[in-house]
Amino acid sequence: MNIFLADFILFFHFFIAFFVILGLFFPIGYKLNLALASNFYIRLIHLLLIGIIFFETILGFICPLTIIENSLRGNPVTKSFVSKWLGNILFWDFSLSYFILIYFICFLWTIFIWFYFPPKRIKN
Repeated sequence: MNIFLADFILFFHFFIAFFVILGLFFPIGYKLNLALASNFYIRLIHLLLIGIIFFETILGFICPLTIIENSLRGNPVTKSFVSKWLGNILFWDFSLSYFILIYFICFLWTIFIWFYFPPKRIKN
């Protein structure tokens, strides 16, 4: 049961990372007039996520989803098929300074596109 929950957390973590990466391409969707790329709430969630990722990296925190997944597995060496392949895609073995630089660039880009390609509020 714990392996199933750990794999679920890993899938969830992967989709958050996927969303954050795709969000860096909002300007393309914005130019194509896609509603998703100009939706205020989706853009706000994206901005908050990249901000959290950047600041937790600067402060030296490990992502809570990673902590929960490792805790559920009990032994991070024991991996299921899902955790092995998604883990290889999601977790890279680079220095902390590399991640800080990449996340900082992504955070600045997200702020830039927020103002240059502003989201549109949905009128009720």
